[in-house]
Amino acid sequence: MYPSTERQNGIEAQFSLGQQLLFRAQVRRARRLAAWAAGKRRLTPSQAAEYADVLVGLQMEPRGNRLIVDRVFLDLVRDGCDIPRTLVEREAEHLLTLAEAEIRDTGAPAPRHAPA
Repeated sequence: MYPSTERQNGIEAQFSLGQQLLFRAQVRRARRLAAWAAGKRRLTPSQAAEYADVLVGLQMEPRGNRLIVDRVFLDLVRDGCDIPRTLVEREAEHLLTLAEAEIRDTGAPAPRHAPA
């Protein structure tokens, strides 16, 4: 095997790992954002768990980050919570940063996230 091919394979493996870790952080963020919104919406624990599953499902979609923020904001508005969209966006970003730090603290390299 040529050295450049080995190097390319290493770069691809590192990128793949980074994408996996980013996805894990995004799923973690979706669950925490669901819990945050559930508290504001006064959902029961079982409703909150179902809501978290819905948000995790949205993460699987293209543009999942945007869909999650949109969904949480609209659900909060629908339930009469007077919360600006920018607060939801900031909370999502903050929770993603925390999730990335937790993953990093487990010994895995930190993923680089895209804006929510």
